[in-house]
Amino acid sequence: MDPPPPQIPQPFLQLCTKYEYFKRNPLTQSVQNLHQMINSELTRNAVDHLPVIENPEFEEDFFGDVRDSDPEESSTKKDDSPPPTKKRRTLESKEYVKQKDYQRPKTKLKWCAARKHAAKEDDINLEEEKYPDPDPDSDNSDIEDDDEKKPRIKSQIPLKLMKMWTRRFAELEIQAIEPERRLMAADFLRILSIRAAVPHEEYTEFCQLNSSTIHVTIAPRTIFINFDMEETYTMTSVQYWSHEEGCLFRWGNNVRLIKGVKYQQLAARQFYALVENPNTEIKTLRFSVKEFDAKHDPAQWPFRSFHRKIQKLLARRPGIQVENFDMMFHCYSGNAVEGEKILKSVLPYLDPETLIKIKLRVWDDHEILRMKDMSSYAKYFFIPTRVDTMEAQFRSAKEIDIYDQYIIVLKSNLLWLHNTVNCVLSTEDFIPLVQCCPVDQVKPGMCMEFLLDEWFDIEEAEEELRSSGLARSGRDLRIENGKINVVFSKKNERKRVEFIKVN
Repeated sequence: MDPPPPQIPQPFLQLCTKYEYFKRNPLTQSVQNLHQMINSELTRNAVDHLPVIENPEFEEDFFGDVRDSDPEESSTKKDDSPPPTKKRRTLESKEYVKQKDYQRPKTKLKWCAARKHAAKEDDINLEEEKYPDPDPDSDNSDIEDDDEKKPRIKSQIPLKLMKMWTRRFAELEIQAIEPERRLMAADFLRILSIRAAVPHEEYTEFCQLNSSTIHVTIAPRTIFINFDMEETYTMTSVQYWSHEEGCLFRWGNNVRLIKGVKYQQLAARQFYALVENPNTEIKTLRFSVKEFDAKHDPAQWPFRSFHRKIQKLLARRPGIQVENFDMMFHCYSGNAVEGEKILKSVLPYLDPETLIKIKLRVWDDHEILRMKDMSSYAKYFFIPTRVDTMEAQFRSAKEIDIYDQYIIVLKSNLLWLHNTVNCVLSTEDFIPLVQCCPVDQVKPGMCMEFLLDEWFDIEEAEEELRSSGLARSGRDLRIENGKINVVFSKKNERKRVEFIKVN
């Protein structure tokens, strides 16, 4: 029977743990290496001659000079104060959608068929997972730490203690490299690389990031996060690639294999690190999906694990300060409900008071549908029958850009009270839009502009308004007892209608 392992002084174990940390080994690998060291013949013979470490706690000169931070500004202190209110700014210019952003449906019958399909779909349990996600990289932990399923009994190095030490090493290393000046993109890259070394650990809040753009791109088994710093004119990118042993984390010219963690989970944690500070202000937050390449990409929809994970993280601190929100979502297996889940993973957690513009697009998956011989009727996205949790964000934005053939507005009252609305508005949708006009809430001088679809019949709409009694006849078309002018026009080959409140 083997003798029991020698009792190693805790300060020396701490020193060995630090060595494993700087080797950037996964936590389970570090524990395994330390147990091999404890049980080795060399350790048994040398246990009485181990170096004496006077201070068993974490020393201030962790691996060099670490500046003392002010207690009120300590990076280890959790700030539970609500995020500061931000003054909303007015739009300096109007951004219109280019012609290539919109593809006209082949026939109007397809549009009507989609409406009938939606009426039947309302009776179905929308929460039911009809299409299982065949993501080979998806894990079941969902932000939970699953490093060691079987706890070690009578271990000199409990897993909980190892986690505490490793987390403290990461915090001290980040504190040591933080410059006194304003952080630049290269500084954030170094900090993200440190946090990648302990991907399962919780941290204190990330330092404040003032970024003009954070752009997340979903590609087959890959996630890219690009962010640029407006004040320092620097832009950089981090990439997360699928690997059989975990995740390939790439920043700049460096690549590291992070074992034991899926690429979606690491990307979700590091995305949250960029936005979790309540003082962080983001000008544009964009989510896009790589265009499908039938020659090289697998015939499958983008995986959704990343969005499920960031939703769990963003729920911890809602109210992210974003001015412009831009998202391309996909209708998984042609099902619009899945696209709505992706939209719900981010938009409800944005601060309505700072939101200026919402832009939504549906990912083009017609090639996948064709290859799988599936119908596209079910992929129409209806606003806002199933997006009530995002109503505050829709109402507060000054500009709504949902000009996509697969986005149909059923509840039109959310489209009012915006400076500009770019949406596909058919002739049959125009009358319901006028009927729900909240004239008492429209401020004098406010002008709301709607972009019309290509086959919108202006003459038919005008006649319908007059015959229904909604508008007065005369030189100008007016609704609501003459309080609002209705002006049809055509600018830059695009049909438009403006609703102008009369003083």
